Amino acid sequence: MDYKEKILVEATKLFLKYGISETGVAEIARAVGISKGTLYYHYKSKNALIDSVADEYFSTMDLMFSTFLTEKRIIKNIDSIAKWLVHIIKHNVEVEYMHYLLLSYGMINYPELKAKFKDKYTEWTGMIISCLDTFQKNPDNHFYATMLLSIIEGEAIRNVIGMPNASIDSKKLSKLIKNIKTSKN
Repeated sequence: MDYKEKILVEATKLFLKYGISETGVAEIARAVGISKGTLYYHYKSKNALIDSVADEYFSTMDLMFSTFLTEKRIIKNIDSIAKWLVHIIKHNVEVEYMHYLLLSYGMINYPELKAKFKDKYTEWTGMIISCLDTFQKNPDNHFYATMLLSIIEGEAIRNVIGMPNASIDSKKLSKLIKNIKTSKN
């Protein structure tokens, strides 16, 4: 592993442990065993490092979304989407925490990162719409996709702050989606 990768790994660990704003470049360099100058050789600024951490996070999320949503043998109906969402919610607390660290930092300190999140949400919504369209093309699929992402967000927040899961199971979620579809028609 080269220094650039080591810096990225250690920065991610420290951001998860202490937060992005609370973690200084000096702490990251010390954790890697390099000088601040060497860190700045690889990353021109703390924001450049944050961009790399965000890119890694987005790659992880993109892979989770695309792997599931393009796996035709897994996606058979709304129930299978609901099962996947429940799995995502219950098994990725560290990824969820990084999501909120990056999002909150972007909202408060770094508008370019906030813009990246907006683009990603648009992309993820589109991926879910495409998946829903395989079952039934429906003008309301944008609404359903947005609702599904909101459910992921809400449960992720609960996980990050240490609240018990809201007993969301795939059958209840699937029933909710079907009820909403029925009531909108």
